[in-house]
Amino acid sequence: MKIVMDEQQYQELEDLIGIFDGMFFDDEEVQCFKFIKDIVDREFDTDYINKERKELMGKQLNESFEWLESLNVNIKNKDKFLSCFLY
Repeated sequence: MKIVMDEQQYQELEDLIGIFDGMFFDDEEVQCFKFIKDIVDREFDTDYINKERKELMGKQLNESFEWLESLNVNIKNKDKFLSCFLY
């Protein structure tokens, strides 16, 4: 599956990259948003991402969204971002 984003979705993704730049959860750098941007920019088919990588990125996304929601931050495209790592 290739991920296509409109301008608003892409802008929110870039904002999330800025928020999580240099941030770590469980001694691992949060890379999920940069990874999604790379997938979108390269028009990469997510079916070719291995299961372990999808699981790791999905876990990072969920933890990131939980943290943002604890600060009352609304993520408009949360479902779109989460769909990137369905397996």
